[in-house]
Amino acid sequence: MPINKPGTDAQEVTDYRIQLSFDGDRVLTPWLTVLGKGVEGMPLLEVQLRRAGDELKGAKAWVLPLPDELLMKHAALYEDYKNTTHWPKHVLVHYRWHDEGDVDFNKGLYVLLATGLLLFLLLSFNTLAGVQSKVAQLLSDVVGAQYDPLGGPALPEGAQGQPPLYIPFKGGSHVE
Repeated sequence: MPINKPGTDAQEVTDYRIQLSFDGDRVLTPWLTVLGKGVEGMPLLEVQLRRAGDELKGAKAWVLPLPDELLMKHAALYEDYKNTTHWPKHVLVHYRWHDEGDVDFNKGLYVLLATGLLLFLLLSFNTLAGVQSKVAQLLSDVVGAQYDPLGGPALPEGAQGQPPLYIPFKGGSHVE
């Protein structure tokens, strides 16, 4: 990344700081000193960008000394950087991406509701199984012991019910 010469012609540059901006100035890095006191040799800017899905969440940046392997690859840039009269100077920037888990609120809500419904049903069946004998006793006390909902009212002993109103079809011809 080229660094332009500041507008001060009369004096030598003693401190040069930059700030990187991403996503239309929504995400900024802190101010980083790349030339001047505290910076030995050509600096390397390490930038870590955080994202979740397609959205940029944040950025961190810091200045590191340039590793020897990069120094060998960029020897001409290093010579220009050491020369105080040569402008623009160059700074190498290394970007790293860090992906954060993307949370879908609607899916989480559906899972939570389904889990709650399942727990409610399990607890309901468990509770009903525990009181089944008591409910049967209550119904027999209220309705009567001999009531049969499928057979109609209870008949006195020895009595027979009425014959069915239809003759069941047994197959074959219709004439018997």
